[in-house]
Amino acid sequence: MPPKETPPTIGTPVPTDLTISAQLAKIGEGAPATQLIRVLLQQIAADVSTFVRDVHSSSQVYLRARVVYDYIQGLIKKVDSSADIEWDAFDIYTAAIPILERILFDFYSQHQKASRDHLPPTSGVETAFIFIEAWDYDRKMLEKAFNDLANDHFLQMSAEVKTHLEASRVVPRNTDDINALRALNIFFQNNAKVLQERDIVQERGGRLLQETRKVITQIILKVSKSPPAPETSRISIMTLMIAYIPFALLVDDAVEAEWKDYLRSAVVWDAVQKLLVNVSKHLDGIPQAPTLNDLEKEWETFKDILLRLSTTAIDTKVEILDLLRLAARIRRPLHGRSVELIRMLYYLDGYSQKDQKAGRHRRNFKLVLGDTISSLEAAEKAVSDVRQIAIGDDVYKNQHQELQNVLKKVEETFSTFGIADQWSTKETAYNNAVNVDESHLNLLKKRIAVVSASA
Repeated sequence: MPPKETPPTIGTPVPTDLTISAQLAKIGEGAPATQLIRVLLQQIAADVSTFVRDVHSSSQVYLRARVVYDYIQGLIKKVDSSADIEWDAFDIYTAAIPILERILFDFYSQHQKASRDHLPPTSGVETAFIFIEAWDYDRKMLEKAFNDLANDHFLQMSAEVKTHLEASRVVPRNTDDINALRALNIFFQNNAKVLQERDIVQERGGRLLQETRKVITQIILKVSKSPPAPETSRISIMTLMIAYIPFALLVDDAVEAEWKDYLRSAVVWDAVQKLLVNVSKHLDGIPQAPTLNDLEKEWETFKDILLRLSTTAIDTKVEILDLLRLAARIRRPLHGRSVELIRMLYYLDGYSQKDQKAGRHRRNFKLVLGDTISSLEAAEKAVSDVRQIAIGDDVYKNQHQELQNVLKKVEETFSTFGIADQWSTKETAYNNAVNVDESHLNLLKKRIAVVSASA
């Protein structure tokens, strides 16, 4: 059985998790039929060892996958060395190989190192929400991996394998959550030295920041000391992350003054305090406390407020939210340019809500949003595995042209809104993203080639 881990407390130093790196050296050569699994295990180890978050859950998933891999090797040796017909062993290992391959392909398939930190970026509200979407996706992906590995086909292999695969995943999940809470706690403590009561809109002598920070501290302590059910921990941490956004952006010098003016407003701080208080009530389990479903809805409402989607003549909320969610699902070599398109459209959405002349064109802009969603959904489906696509492939060329067509529509929208003078900067950002998309794919190909050559 995997060794038990003790969740760290908020005050202790963050441990460096080297479990996956240590396991990498233990991967045996294996039979030719399992070479793909071995390459995936090596590749995942190299990628995941650089992540900051979810390291304990990732290590447990990785360990369990390696246990299955090692047992498959034993079955293969049994078939090879036996003078008798070992049909059962043959049947088990041949059926297990494609199942394990599929699980490993799905494990961190949407890899992007920059997004695997504890805290959202402060480059903008939209990028912060893209980060939170990816954080939530990773959490669900890890839970799915645990469940997929505990399937009947693997469980029947042996009692030892069954013990590994059915071991509790609660402690690693709680440990990862506590590490995230620790990072948030450090941020809010440091932020208190910078963001003052006078920096937000409130009544004279108000203590809204002090009261909000008090509830934040209560939530962190409650979840850390007595970790609740996974879904409750999830909404608690997501609430702290969404609360982090106005706190962080208001003290970031790179954030535009107009955005800071909005984030100082009473509508933002009243909403964030209300959400935090309701999460705290839910954790306390007091009578008539908001349910998880209530908290999910309130979280989404506050998200709308932060994104300034709560009021508009022609509603584009659904389209903007769809675009933000799509970003985390699009793989290289189409991910970077897709994010830049989303940034442009989000900017245009906000601009057209404030500028009367641009606002007259929001109906056509909504159509552009719909067309872009269709194109990005096609990009999501076109690349199902980053290892299986190359720059010279027809699939890539077609998607490249499709997104160039979207870019052209966006350029026309800038002109229609009367801000064509801003296009050059946006186009440069897009072209830079294309270069990163292609160069990162080529680097991956080289690394896989090296790994395969040494396998």
